Amino acid sequence: MWKFEPFCDFLEDLIHHDMVGEIIIIDNNHSERPNHEVLSNPKIKLLNFYRNTYVNEAWNKGVEEAKYDKLCFCNDDIIFDPRVFNKAYNHITPELGIMGVSVAPWQEYITDGLIRIKNYESGDGQWGFSLCFFMHKSRYEPVPEKLKLFFGDNFVFDNCLWRNLPIMVIKNIWFYTPNSVTISRLDDELLRKINIEDALEYKKLLIEKGIEPYRWSPSIKKILQEFAPEHY
Repeated sequence: MWKFEPFCDFLEDLIHHDMVGEIIIIDNNHSERPNHEVLSNPKIKLLNFYRNTYVNEAWNKGVEEAKYDKLCFCNDDIIFDPRVFNKAYNHITPELGIMGVSVAPWQEYITDGLIRIKNYESGDGQWGFSLCFFMHKSRYEPVPEKLKLFFGDNFVFDNCLWRNLPIMVIKNIWFYTPNSVTISRLDDELLRKINIEDALEYKKLLIEKGIEPYRWSPSIKKILQEFAPEHY
């Protein structure tokens, strides 16, 4: 969406990394695409659907287009230590479910920046998974098309739990985001509408799987109570 000014400078770092074979950018805001030389680099593939696909469809489209099996999904408003590609590479196999950064609590997550990867355990923070995560292409299941902006990360993570696939976390990594740069600039009414629709859709999906939605995903309960009590 081109709302985070350092984004193109960070792309400069990524294209020079030996383990980055291609960078697929879903351009959801073509009119504001910057005139930056990095975007003409042969490693970068720009996809423009002349509309805002929102994040969940963007992930699905990116996976469809990816020519490599080891995938990294990144928000466009983050900066992180590129050494993580070296650390993560051998873990991204068909046996892996998902591996994401765990950077909460914010003020405590980094000690010496050595980047440690471990099996997910109860108590490991999931804050960060939606911003940057790794998967093998063969393990990615497309986010249901009715989920536009929210709960896509829930679906990807939960789908690994439902299939009993290993989940790993990346800790102690230098990582920065001003947090929600793009979403904070969307129209409030539109954002509320999509939030409600996505919450109802994920609630329906969980019920179909025989899962009690409010216990499994308390955020659904919170969203509906606040914005759509008639659907609670």
